[in-house]
Amino acid sequence: QGKIFSAGGDISIFNRGLAGGYKYIDFVLNAFASLEKTRKPVISAVNGYALGGGTELTLASDIVIASEKAVFGLPEVGIGIMPGYAVIRLHEIVGRTRAKELIMSGRQFDVKEAERIGIVNQIVPKDQLMAEAEKKARLLMEKAPLSLTLAKNIVNRAIGGEDIAASVHATSMFFGTEDIKEGQASFFEKRKPDFKGK
Repeated sequence: QGKIFSAGGDISIFNRGLAGGYKYIDFVLNAFASLEKTRKPVISAVNGYALGGGTELTLASDIVIASEKAVFGLPEVGIGIMPGYAVIRLHEIVGRTRAKELIMSGRQFDVKEAERIGIVNQIVPKDQLMAEAEKKARLLMEKAPLSLTLAKNIVNRAIGGEDIAASVHATSMFFGTEDIKEGQASFFEKRKPDFKGK
């Protein structure tokens, strides 16, 4: 019901160093994975910006309903890190080449593109968003719970603990780099970053 769905994570966590970064990324990626593994269907009702972790949260959802005002994007590479969950899930939804373009460019994309490429199931007017999400939830509540759970688990089976562990390790490695410090500084100073690849 707010103006934004999620603007992503708090980039001040980049100051935590390698150990703190690992702990944070492990928590976040496992939280997304737990949404995929929960027995109940997860419906995201997206209004406004869904950036970074906000876009990744929609990838972990079973059904995504969005208002015509929704905007998505994975800007992490612009601040010296990568979207740890999107790198293991996005390509399954949108295809490899499109996933790489969205992740590597960090560009924002509107709800129509998100629907066209398979991230969003349905676009509705903003004032109907929550009612439509509740309608979808009621529809699912009429279905056999065991059938829903098994169907969800089989569709999501491709993601496993090894994928999460590898992404946690790779993503947390950014926390000790000069580039992440530069990315954070440039974000707060509202300037273009000067990355060195270190």
